[in-house]
Amino acid sequence: MSADNLYIGSTQHRDEVVDSYQDSVYTIEKHVGSNSTQLMRVGLSGGMLDAAAQCTIDGYLLNQFSLDEYQGNLRLVLTVDRFSYQVLRDDSHGVENYQYDDPTPTTNALYVLSPGMTVLGSIDGLAADERIYSARFDGAVGYMVTFRQVDPLFAIDLSDPSNPKVTSELKIPGFSTYLHPFGPGKLLGLGYDTVDGRTIGIKLSMFDVSDPFDVRELHVTQVAGVSGYSEALYNHKAVLVDVEKNIIGIPLNDYQNEQTSQEYLVYQFTEGEGFGIKGRLELSTVENGYYYGGGGIRGMYIGDYLYVCSGAYLDVFELGSLIQVKSLQVSNYSNYGNVPIPIEPMPMPQ
Repeated sequence: MSADNLYIGSTQHRDEVVDSYQDSVYTIEKHVGSNSTQLMRVGLSGGMLDAAAQCTIDGYLLNQFSLDEYQGNLRLVLTVDRFSYQVLRDDSHGVENYQYDDPTPTTNALYVLSPGMTVLGSIDGLAADERIYSARFDGAVGYMVTFRQVDPLFAIDLSDPSNPKVTSELKIPGFSTYLHPFGPGKLLGLGYDTVDGRTIGIKLSMFDVSDPFDVRELHVTQVAGVSGYSEALYNHKAVLVDVEKNIIGIPLNDYQNEQTSQEYLVYQFTEGEGFGIKGRLELSTVENGYYYGGGGIRGMYIGDYLYVCSGAYLDVFELGSLIQVKSLQVSNYSNYGNVPIPIEPMPMPQ
């Protein structure tokens, strides 16, 4: 959604019979399947909703960051996946058999659409046999991460809507599932480190995107080993990023020696030095020992305090020192579900 338009995308699965013929006792049908996305632009003018234009594009979207409006045009990236198979049917004996063809390599594409939802420019056939894991648009440049064995970060020049161009392709181990602009000329990546296509832990990457023709990885740090997991890997709402305050916050659930620890990690980034861990904040847990902390942990700051909200507690820390100053239980979890308890008034820390 922009100030002027709301865009709605809906994935459609297509399966078409492209040929049918008789071979001995069998009736053979050849099928081709694919995914497409139906897009609608809803104009927002004077508080009124206007279904202004729509179209259908081959491929499917990853998430909301796959779309972006810029100077009235819509830019989007999609993964294009096609397959084919045959159905062999012997009606006289009630026999039916399926034969699948070798899979068609997955590709990826970028489109620039006009307000009328017609194609102004496009790039297709990107990163064969890979799919999109993250995307982000920043002004006249778009960024896209695909993955199979290595993490190609594509930088795409969109300054000319009718002629988009891939200007840089950086290949590094692992892949980013979330991209976030981190001030002028920098792009933060959160994702997985990998070896031979196997994930070995969570990583933070800082990319230098000041020159879209020469994107480079400035620094990388591994957040946790193979036992670590974070909701931030698939839900951007679990990520706290503030460039001016130099804060990168993510929740972490770590499983080691049959023990589960629940923390909120606060990183900072320093030019020339890279990422530094500012604090590993232990979060409060319910006293009866049962608490599922698999998701729903959010960090935010107000004034000089950092608030971390989990399913049962609100923990408050000084933003500068990250010393805990308050813990408030807001609900009581048991093995039989969530039982609300009265919430006491919470004055601001002095």
